[in-house]
Amino acid sequence: MVNDGRTDPRGDEDTIVALRTKCIIKLDDKHIIVATPRNWQIYYEQNKTYFVVFGPLINIYKHLEHLLPRRVFFLPCRDDDHYFVDVVRNQGVLIEGKIVSIDEKVYVAGIGGRSPLMNIQSILTKLNELKAQYLVLATCYPPKGLLDQKVMGVPRGLYELRDLVDYLGRLENIDKKIILVGHNCVPGKMNIHRDVEIYCCMAI
Repeated sequence: MVNDGRTDPRGDEDTIVALRTKCIIKLDDKHIIVATPRNWQIYYEQNKTYFVVFGPLINIYKHLEHLLPRRVFFLPCRDDDHYFVDVVRNQGVLIEGKIVSIDEKVYVAGIGGRSPLMNIQSILTKLNELKAQYLVLATCYPPKGLLDQKVMGVPRGLYELRDLVDYLGRLENIDKKIILVGHNCVPGKMNIHRDVEIYCCMAI
């Protein structure tokens, strides 16, 4: 959805309400991305479902043994304790500063809340060599000026992330780019460029 000046750029009201409580993105018939740790049990038995879990990781720690048998990706926020991050890292499911593959069509990347600029630089170095149908980029911060939340009048979006989104819009080796924001954003959905969609899900 491109804002024409007459409509809410975040999307219709039903979309906004839905994104406040859960975020379900159907890429195709074999890939559904869910960012909703509170209600993960609802989707647990669907074999085509993959989870992106935003921090604080302590909120889902008690569910870890149930979540790990599924295809799950964890992204710590700025308040996460190093202990919980190390536990998740040892399980091999941390996507902080990484690009990982679900299969040859779908890749998932993560920009966490602890060192977002380092994560952005790490991901940038890998994008040109990637060839994919879908890239799902999970981030704890929104891009500057794109559904970013204001705190005391100051937007929380990152200029560096906005530059990354614009760069993704120019990449032709990835067909579709999905930006999944879990914190510091106004719930909603919008399109930017030809093939970039942004979902602010408020996952926690």
